[in-house]
Amino acid sequence: MAGDDIASFRPLRPPPLPPPLPPPATPLADATRRALITGGGGFLGFRLAVTLARDGVEVTILDLAPPRQPLPPRVRFIAGSVADAAAVDAAFVVAASPFPAAPGDAQTHTHTNLYGLDAVFHVASYGMSGRELRDQAALIEAVNVGGSGHVAAACVRHAVPRLVYVSTCNVIFVGRPISGGDESAPYPPAAAYKDAYSATKARAERVVLSASGTPLLPEPIRQHTHEEEEEKEQKQEGQQESRRHGARAVLRTCAVRSTGIWGPGETRHQPRVIRMVQQGVFVAAFGDPNTLSDWCHVDNLVQILMLAERGLRTPYTPAAAGTTAAAVKDPGAAGGDGVKTVAAELELENGQAADDGLACDASGTGGHGGGGARDMVAEGQVYYASDGAPINNFLHFKPFIVGLGYHYPSVSVPYGLVYGIAGAIEVAWPLLRAFVRDPPLTRMEVDKCCIEHWFRIDKARRELGFAPAEYDRQEVVAHMAVEGWAAPGSELAKRHAAAAGGAGDDRGAGAPAAVSVRWLVAGSVVAAAAAVGVGYMWRG
Repeated sequence: MAGDDIASFRPLRPPPLPPPLPPPATPLADATRRALITGGGGFLGFRLAVTLARDGVEVTILDLAPPRQPLPPRVRFIAGSVADAAAVDAAFVVAASPFPAAPGDAQTHTHTNLYGLDAVFHVASYGMSGRELRDQAALIEAVNVGGSGHVAAACVRHAVPRLVYVSTCNVIFVGRPISGGDESAPYPPAAAYKDAYSATKARAERVVLSASGTPLLPEPIRQHTHEEEEEKEQKQEGQQESRRHGARAVLRTCAVRSTGIWGPGETRHQPRVIRMVQQGVFVAAFGDPNTLSDWCHVDNLVQILMLAERGLRTPYTPAAAGTTAAAVKDPGAAGGDGVKTVAAELELENGQAADDGLACDASGTGGHGGGGARDMVAEGQVYYASDGAPINNFLHFKPFIVGLGYHYPSVSVPYGLVYGIAGAIEVAWPLLRAFVRDPPLTRMEVDKCCIEHWFRIDKARRELGFAPAEYDRQEVVAHMAVEGWAAPGSELAKRHAAAAGGAGDDRGAGAPAAVSVRWLVAGSVVAAAAAVGVGYMWRG
């Protein structure tokens, strides 16, 4: 049913969108008519944009490159990086402006919000896997921490009342087993993070949560249209503020901690695993086959992001009380500088003193991030997002590998050996990078595969009404087969080749029958790394 062809290299018929969200159980402060999505050109961001647009929201996406699919109605693209404060401001101005009316659909794009932009979904990030982890520490910092500061500050400057941040479970998981974790766990010490991505995402999450409760500037940075000026004269300012923001005109933020994302069209994990199978690199599973971790189908993640945004405009009552974001109580974690960056940016550019909502208190929280009073359900909160069905990582990928006609390895090797190899590969990466596109393994990736870490989604179910649906992994197989990932000579590949008339992108045909020279060189380095890994295992 659900799925997406966002990453398709050939035009496909778009799969059905998930059903609209059910009506809220409590009255909402206001509807969302316009939204900005940073990172909206990627797999998750574009799927979110398409779903919001289907529900009548006018969506602007900010990214370095446009989506591979054509933009649907009510979705527009602006090029730029969140690491560039000027580009972020420009995107906010565009996102606040009305869409041109479509022929015969003049009322569709009518917007009564005097300020223009209702909500921001901050999806953009960098450095999750592959060579990004090893080569771009400064860029990872600039995008994840600096970019989050730019987005939060722009929300205040442009009077945008709601900001939903897409975080990651990596802000809590640092290689120690977690079974049924929840939002009450504190951040690990800064030194515990094994990669720049996890460390910077933790700091960025604190930047966003600490901004919750910051008073919005009284006027946005944009010119009102004549129609908006006329409407403004007809209403008293107090009524406008009450309608749009509830009791207080403040920024309300929350964070959704995603687990591994999967689904038709996913562009990172699924293609990488199949590519490693094709190249003969994936020859064994590793670690305890009974360890579990979380995955989240893209449509389930879209669902909780939309529910989180709704929660930022749903009045909070004691009946909705649940676990608060105690996870931000974290005296030992890094990130204070990132929070100060937001406050300093506002103070410098707007002449406004840093508000309490942006200044860390003794617990490192600030604002509404530490579980204090909240006017809206999701205000200052964090939520885990998953399918609610933990599974072993290798068993998660097995249906894709087998379904596409490849051999699933029957050999399993110990965690300690693979961890040692990954560490040696990281050290040898300056040499390896000349021969292979991505590091075959990193220590964090080994930990993610081998060490149990799954989280409860009770809080999201209780407070937001999150109800993850079940999806068939064969949908991914079918989609990847159409994209040309099926094993050469397999029945699936023949069937799709016949349907396509022998044309199209056959990625499976690129699987080498013999090991290439670059993999021989890389293999030699990995063999040396294996020796180091054996020593590590015996020493441990």
